[in-house]
Amino acid sequence: MKSKSFFTALLVLLTVSLATAESPDYGNTSDEAFSISPDSTVYQGYIDSNDEDWFVFTPTANTLYRVTLTGQLNMGYKSLNVYQEDEFGDLTQTIHTYVWSNATSVQTFFIESSNDVYIKLYDNTGAYSFQIDTIAQYPPDGYSDDCATASPIIVDAVATEATLTHNPDGSLESDWFEFETTALHMYQITITNSNNTNVSFKVYDDDCEQVLDWSKTVTVTSWFGESYKILVGGDPSYIGTYYTLRVVDLGLQNDDYSNVVDTADPIVANGSVISGTVDFASTYQSDQDWFKFTPTPHTLYRVTLTGQLSSGYKSMNIYQIDEFANLHQTIHHYVWSNETSQKTFFIESADDVYLKLYDNNGDYSYSIENLGSYPPDGYSNDCATASPITVDAAPIEATLTHNPDGSIEPDWFEFNTVALHKYEIRLTCSDNTNVNFRVYSQDCNYLLDWSKTATVTSWFGESYKIFVSVDPSYLGSYYTLEVVDLGLQNDDYPNTSATAIDIPKDNTVINGEVEYISSLHNDEDWFTFVAAQDGEYGFTLTGEYNKGYKSMNIYTEDELGVLHQVKHVYVWSDATTSFTVNLTAGVIYVKLYDNLGQYSFSVDSPEPRCGDLDHPYPAGDVNQDCYVNLEDIAILATNWLSCSAPECN
Repeated sequence: MKSKSFFTALLVLLTVSLATAESPDYGNTSDEAFSISPDSTVYQGYIDSNDEDWFVFTPTANTLYRVTLTGQLNMGYKSLNVYQEDEFGDLTQTIHTYVWSNATSVQTFFIESSNDVYIKLYDNTGAYSFQIDTIAQYPPDGYSDDCATASPIIVDAVATEATLTHNPDGSLESDWFEFETTALHMYQITITNSNNTNVSFKVYDDDCEQVLDWSKTVTVTSWFGESYKILVGGDPSYIGTYYTLRVVDLGLQNDDYSNVVDTADPIVANGSVISGTVDFASTYQSDQDWFKFTPTPHTLYRVTLTGQLSSGYKSMNIYQIDEFANLHQTIHHYVWSNETSQKTFFIESADDVYLKLYDNNGDYSYSIENLGSYPPDGYSNDCATASPITVDAAPIEATLTHNPDGSIEPDWFEFNTVALHKYEIRLTCSDNTNVNFRVYSQDCNYLLDWSKTATVTSWFGESYKIFVSVDPSYLGSYYTLEVVDLGLQNDDYPNTSATAIDIPKDNTVINGEVEYISSLHNDEDWFTFVAAQDGEYGFTLTGEYNKGYKSMNIYTEDELGVLHQVKHVYVWSDATTSFTVNLTAGVIYVKLYDNLGQYSFSVDSPEPRCGDLDHPYPAGDVNQDCYVNLEDIAILATNWLSCSAPECN
């Protein structure tokens, strides 16, 4: 009985072993590769643990092959690599593919030389099958290598099948094609390639000027029936070079307005609404609608652009032509869906203005309005003779004028102030310029850098000057300028060291507030005391809750009256800081400033003084001046028999 069980188990083991064994047993290395034929024969095998199955065949040169790989149900991945041997016996991989479970993968590969091709099967344990099919042989270098003599390719014909040829130095020759078009037809160019290469194309015009970079599919719209050329190229590191190329006519495209500036449709800038459609979009030469009008010199215009609901972006560029027939863009704006955008632009000369409408397909409408003309150079060009500008008056409308050499003249303005009033300077400009201003003192000293809005607080009622200018590369130069009085500013302490207020140095707390901030002349509170001797002076600074930073600078004064900062400290919110500063005898200045809000500080001098531990008040010193004299007796007499005890009530 036991003997029968033993033989039964042995029979099962042998059956399993035979079911998983390869027949024949394929080689495990390239040197042991099993010879096959690329004739669609199906080869079946089994991957054991750590197993590789190698196969080899001798290809026909310049031939396209197809490899089909199928795995086994529920047995994981099966991978296949294809290699070709070079003249030194080294293998170069040209295909890698894999399948999961019993899926199937199909790959094509082109072989240029007749050196042996090797196939490796590997990955998870389990069965597989594969086959190699010979598709076709293609002659090398069958098309032109030169743009000037590009080979014709027929539109709407079946795809051209071709290969690129490796040169002896390892580089790769290219192929040139040319196709004819019909005006306002759109064409699609598509390239495919075998799985062991990466062929792409560029598009050129009839003069061999590049118009599109590397791609595998593009569309080109012919505006005038012009010809186009196609350059096909690839990476020479790939073994394969097979590709197909096809050009398809996608049909006539609607087009309502001219696509080029030379035939731009004329319009009138009188507010009339012009409607149009961006009719087609392609990789090269999408629809563009061009318009033009002759402007009035020194005139401000407004353009209004509206798009179509749910049809993406509509963009508009505005240009002016110069004396050499070059276009200079002066406005770009766009809308999304059915939004509306308005822009203003100033035109200085009478040269024609051109408009280009483009972007996503769909309808648009726009209008151009004349907003008025402005005389050139209406204000002073010199700081010394700056033109007056009245505070709180309506904004001045002005323009800057381009000089014959291309530079631009500036404008200078001056306004008067009232002490401790804050003023806001505001500048706006047309959308085709970038005018800004600087602020100068009455003596033409620079104070504030370029800006479109700034605030100035007048400490003493001084005058200020405004310098207006722009980069001359802008076509536009229209701007508005106004100065507005923002009112009287509270100010508890002097703003300069020259008017600093004397403070005690006996730890007396001084309370103050930073009461205004502006671009020029924030509130500064200045204090001074005399350090009677060299030594360590104690300071304490406290800010206000939730009022940002409060800063303190401490200065000494030299024999020429020049201040030298010796200490800078700050506190945040209601924090307190205490510190000492070693000061030499002399006049000391303290500046408080920074964010709006209250502060307090004190100064404690090391100098001997009445009432300190070494100099206590003598008995009878009623007024605590360290002297007992008639002043104390007078105070005593004045208050004789005065009583503040509870029983005196």
